[in-house]
Amino acid sequence: MRKYIWLTAIAAAVMLSLSGCVKDNGNYDYRTLTPIEIDMGLNSSTVVVRQLGRLKIEPKVAQGGSDENLTYRWQLKDDLYVPDPALGYFIDSLLSTDRVLDITVDLPARDYHLIYYVTDRTNGVTVNEKLSLRVETIAPQGLMVLHEDGEGKGDVSMVMNPEVNAAIEGYSDDYVTHAIFSGNNEGLHPEEGAMIVAPRNGGNHIYLFQGGDRGGYRLSIADMKIIDTYQECFRDGMEDPGFEGFALWNGSKEYLVNKGSIYFSDSNTSGVYAQYDVRCFGEPYDAAPYIGGNVTARASSGVRCCFFDKLSNRFLYIDYQPTVKAFTNSGTAFDPKEPLENETEMVYAQMGYPSNFYLALMQQPGNPSVRKLYAIDMNANWYDTGANAGAGLYDLSAAPEIAQVSLFAFGTRGPVIFYGTSQKIYRCLYENASTAELLLDVAQEYPGYEISLLWMFNDNLSNATLYGKLLYAGLWNPTTGDGKLLQYVVSETSGVIESGPKVYDGFGRIVSLGYKWK
Repeated sequence: MRKYIWLTAIAAAVMLSLSGCVKDNGNYDYRTLTPIEIDMGLNSSTVVVRQLGRLKIEPKVAQGGSDENLTYRWQLKDDLYVPDPALGYFIDSLLSTDRVLDITVDLPARDYHLIYYVTDRTNGVTVNEKLSLRVETIAPQGLMVLHEDGEGKGDVSMVMNPEVNAAIEGYSDDYVTHAIFSGNNEGLHPEEGAMIVAPRNGGNHIYLFQGGDRGGYRLSIADMKIIDTYQECFRDGMEDPGFEGFALWNGSKEYLVNKGSIYFSDSNTSGVYAQYDVRCFGEPYDAAPYIGGNVTARASSGVRCCFFDKLSNRFLYIDYQPTVKAFTNSGTAFDPKEPLENETEMVYAQMGYPSNFYLALMQQPGNPSVRKLYAIDMNANWYDTGANAGAGLYDLSAAPEIAQVSLFAFGTRGPVIFYGTSQKIYRCLYENASTAELLLDVAQEYPGYEISLLWMFNDNLSNATLYGKLLYAGLWNPTTGDGKLLQYVVSETSGVIESGPKVYDGFGRIVSLGYKWK
């Protein structure tokens, strides 16, 4: 081996000595490489733009020769050390080959690198300028508004203001962004929207449920882009979609009613989405749509979700397993173990005051003139037969226009409910319902409009300051198609109006509100 190494070294030395005696007769074309200068015309190296907004950058390029020799390339690259979580790979995309970048930004909301390459084709010289591009979400933290036109074609808009975003220190913006859902989903419009909700405590999604057999969608909480169809939200699929109700337990575990059957998902504990499992089993049941999830459940309480069973005409609950069970404890106002004798038709229900109470407004079948409010304490020890689960029973039959009412909103910081006909909104302390106060007469203040929605902001996790104090009313003009959102600040204990309304325009018929918490 050593012999061959020495022979190679000698040959290399001979060739090197001979090269010094050879005349170089080469004919070389030496060119002057003209430098390319780029002026981006910006005051900062960081460009900020909102999703679906217009991004226009007009750089000045100079290289002392003809611009016809130049080519351009705008390249988008990741500013992350991991692949894009939605796409599963690193982004390295060509945005444009024009000198001026002029695009509509349809990108996930986060930070990117934007690199501008300029190449001289005559000599191959390439220079570049690098910018930081920050894409802000078109749907930041705020109030989601699901609304539809007169033909049932809907969309989602958002309201941001210091009251609804009181949990954000120093928040001062006050504006509305319209058409977020259709803008981020290629012009798709939800039909017959029923409810929009964003689960908390690690959940990274929004549900947009639709009426009838249309089901709905699971959306990204960042920009409301569709992730799954309604059917894909179920582990075994859903062959017979028919959304009717939704509830959360303690802000994390989800319960969904589909045509009288309740399904459970435990997706928010870990932040990783889990599909709805098989139908909750136990006692035979046919659930009414309005179910309640205990938001302040004690460890000693096994009641996670409460509902009215149309088969047995009694209230049932779901425990931690989750199993459908009958109550074993009674109460001072009524006995939840037993079927209701008279008010067996549910009108409305939601969590109320105190916040662990499930309030169910019931009526005699076909007789709306007799309406009573049943209060179930979901924190009453389920294993204690002496615990006061049937904690309250209030007769609302004497309340003004109660038989014509179809819209409700309950407070969680005082014994107050708001109810509305198509033209009037009343405030009522249900312990003395006959003295309800008229808050709004639409015919007098907004002629041509009717009330489409009442909603109380009751989320103490998202707004610890004003929860139970923000009352919203949706108004709709069926002739013009115009919709308005009214925001009142009310007393959390009595419901008396403290300020408002703030009025926001540009909607259709408002059918659902929900708070987007991030």
